[in-house]
Amino acid sequence: MGNTKIRRFTSCEALLSERGKNGNLIDADLMFVDISGLEFHNIDFSGAAMSGAIAKNTIFNNCRMEFTYCQDANFTEIKIVDSNLDNIHLQRINLSESVFKNCTLSSSSILLSKLTRAKVSGCNLESSQIIESNLTSAIVENCNLADCCFRASEIKDSKFENCILNNCDFRKTAITEAQFINNETIDVLYYGKAPWDGKSNHKNWEEILHTFDGE
Repeated sequence: MGNTKIRRFTSCEALLSERGKNGNLIDADLMFVDISGLEFHNIDFSGAAMSGAIAKNTIFNNCRMEFTYCQDANFTEIKIVDSNLDNIHLQRINLSESVFKNCTLSSSSILLSKLTRAKVSGCNLESSQIIESNLTSAIVENCNLADCCFRASEIKDSKFENCILNNCDFRKTAITEAQFINNETIDVLYYGKAPWDGKSNHKNWEEILHTFDGE
C-alpha cells in the first residue's frame, strides 16, 4: 500500500525483529513464513502477502490486515480479535477451528477455503464473497452478513444466530441440518419453499432447502 518499500521476510526470526521495531508490516512479503504459535498485538499487516504461510494456533489481537492477500496457506486454529480485515483476499486457506471475534471483514473474498468448526462472533462481513467454501459445523453469531454471497458453499450442520442476513445469496449452497435462529432475513435468495418470514426459527431445513445446479 502507498509507497512503502516491500520487505521480504524469509524467517520467523527476521519477522519478529522487524515487528519489535515499530509494529509496521505494511505491504510486507510474508509468503511461506511459519508464524505458528506466535501472538501479534497492534501490528499493521495491511497489504501484506501471506500466500503459503503457516499460522497454526497464531493470535492476532487489534491488528490491521486490510487488503492482505493470502492463498494456499494453513491458518488452522488461529484466533483473530478486535482486528480490521476489510477487503482481505483468502483463497484455498485452511481456517478450520479458527476464531474471529469483533472483527471487520467487509467486502472481503473467502474463496475455496475451509472453515469447518470455525466460530465467528460479533463480526461485520457485509458485502463479502464466501464462495465454494466449507463452513460445516461452523458457528456464526451476532454478525452482519448483509449482501453476502455464499454461492456453492457448504454450511451443513452450522448455526447462524442473531445475524443480519438481508439480501444474502444462498443459491447452490448445501444447507442441510443448518440451524438459523432469530436472524434478519429480508430478500434472501434461496431455492425451494420459503424457510422463514422476517425472523427465522430454529428448524431443520433438510427437506426445505436443497442444493441446485441451476440459477
